[in-house]
Amino acid sequence: MTSVVLKNGQFYLQHSLFQKNIPIIIAFKAMGIQCDQEIAQLVGSEPEFLGELGLSLQQCSQENILTELQALEYITINLSLKAKSKIHTRSGPHDVTIDILSNKILAHIPLSKNMPF
Repeated sequence: MTSVVLKNGQFYLQHSLFQKNIPIIIAFKAMGIQCDQEIAQLVGSEPEFLGELGLSLQQCSQENILTELQALEYITINLSLKAKSKIHTRSGPHDVTIDILSNKILAHIPLSKNMPF
């Protein structure tokens, strides 16, 4: 089961397929949402969300995760051993990460064909 947790003022994704909680902004970037303003609009513009989101955005910058590829690499490195065992040499290492994000983490959210992810 996927959970969004708030820890030390920052949002994280929690799932058994991850070795550790994944910062929510890194997950958004891995899904192709690069613009911080777009992420804020998706999360909500209420002041209580924006305040907490600010710390999460800072964390992403501190981790130097600025692109979709960097975010996918971060998540791939932090997959559980069970999830990593599904990475085959014939497929790209990020294919498993993308599959996990779309079919396990966000399985309850219908994705349109126009989504970058």
